[in-house]
Amino acid sequence: MNTAFHKSFRLAAFLIAVMSLTAFNPIHRFYLSLTEVRVDSKKQTMDVSCKLFTDDVEELILKKCGKKIDLATSTKNKDVQAILHKYINENFKINVGGKLQTLNFVGFEIEGDATWCYLETTPFISHGTVNILDTLLYDYLPEQSNMINFYWDDLEKSAKLVNPEKIAELEFSK
Repeated sequence: MNTAFHKSFRLAAFLIAVMSLTAFNPIHRFYLSLTEVRVDSKKQTMDVSCKLFTDDVEELILKKCGKKIDLATSTKNKDVQAILHKYINENFKINVGGKLQTLNFVGFEIEGDATWCYLETTPFISHGTVNILDTLLYDYLPEQSNMINFYWDDLEKSAKLVNPEKIAELEFSK
């Protein structure tokens, strides 16, 4: 009877351990990016910050380029920066008043389980309707949603795109 008790105890301990490991699994179960665009008319700048889950970006690079990378140790790697810049430029575009904006890649950093990518446009001299094409991670994750927060001086507008929605239109009257 003592060995039966020990076997039951070990099985229960094993099941509790497995359940606790899966309950706190670091793999996220939702697919969301956040992009913030900030326009400062006085400084004539447009700054773009894209927040993506790091593991999704690493998997995307592996599938698209066949390169396994660790973004946390690659923030200064020019090849990784070029890959990210190319991908973002293909999947994120801003058109203001009928003029496509050129986004220059500034760099990226890791914050927890997310990667922030930074881009800018200078000088930014434009006005009118803003059309944003945002298909970041759509080709990799069919469940992907992309949030966009656009700040133009004191005005703020937001949009949410759910795959396959691609374009957000924001009207700013100046």
